[in-house]
Amino acid sequence: MEWNAPSASIAYNRLLDQSDAEYLVLVHQDVFLPAGWMTRLRGAIAALSRLDPDWAVLGAHGVALDGRAVGPVWSSSLGSIVGRVSLQPVAVQSLDELLIVVRRSAVRFDTSLPGFHFHGTDIVQIAAAAGRSSYVTSLPLVHNDRFKGVLGDDFRQAYHYIRTKWRQQLPLCSPVVKVSWHGLHLLKSQRHLARSHAVREAMVTSDTVDPRVYASLCGWDDVTPGPFSP
Repeated sequence: MEWNAPSASIAYNRLLDQSDAEYLVLVHQDVFLPAGWMTRLRGAIAALSRLDPDWAVLGAHGVALDGRAVGPVWSSSLGSIVGRVSLQPVAVQSLDELLIVVRRSAVRFDTSLPGFHFHGTDIVQIAAAAGRSSYVTSLPLVHNDRFKGVLGDDFRQAYHYIRTKWRQQLPLCSPVVKVSWHGLHLLKSQRHLARSHAVREAMVTSDTVDPRVYASLCGWDDVTPGPFSP
């Protein structure tokens, strides 16, 4: 574990430096991994390595190159499963930061990215700039996250950093908001969040419930791959 780092990127690079493992699972503290999840991950890494031996980053949820949200996860802040299930790994333009699997020899995070947002988008683009791909595959999990009313100043700072850094690759779709050269999608998203506050708040499920309850409701008591599972 890494405590009190000034940014997610700094924390994750410290972990990369401290480890000699080939793959690191970087996961938020509010994520629950159902029984059989590590077995599923090992199988997913093996399958992805056969498909693309030079892959760099793998995630549980993200945005595909065509803009679809992929990777099934339960979100307590939304009270539902989000992300499509795919039978094969899907190449992505960004990842949700809730869980990122990094190939240690392939990439490092940008320590100039401030705060704790957009490193899932940034690391995918860093990999792409190095000629490597990033993917999402079916790694079902429970994200016991809290309701998010607004996008704070820290989110806006990270957004504008990404908007400037990756200007030649824009537009990019993160799991939260589209990153555009003019930045208007951030303003649009902020207005939408303000107008939909009451509706979204009514969708929230408690983050104090045992996450195994949500996993069971999703049919994820045990996600060990079967003969026909994705």
